[in-house]
Amino acid sequence: YTIKSAILILAPKSRTKACLGSQKGKTARCTRAAIEEKIEMKRALFENVKVTPYTSGGVIDRANFLSLVVGVVIATAGTLTLTATECDAADGTFTAVKDTRPFVGADVGGALNVPVAVGNVVNVDVDLVGLKQFV
Repeated sequence: YTIKSAILILAPKSRTKACLGSQKGKTARCTRAAIEEKIEMKRALFENVKVTPYTSGGVIDRANFLSLVVGVVIATAGTLTLTATECDAADGTFTAVKDTRPFVGADVGGALNVPVAVGNVVNVDVDLVGLKQFV
């Protein structure tokens, strides 16, 4: 396959952690206000995302972002392989992510293979929660 173009859309972190689960042994509680804040954040998503061109092998600084969408336009057919790696430093040694589900909806670990045809537009959702700062 050949990629014609690729972009990343990074979604920001929420301002609240009230509904994200337990922290340091304490169970978090989802208050009505926290739920309403999350709904407002989702409504404002289009005003708060970062869209950036991407080149295969590039480093993404995920600071302040919980997820991203990889958008790819395919120039030639084949299998698109996305591999998730992580590191604490942008210029460090990257290793495969330990998360078994970084690609939303696919229990494939750190690598996802997508069959593609010419002209396909492929969008892959990536969960960044728990990953190191650089992916």
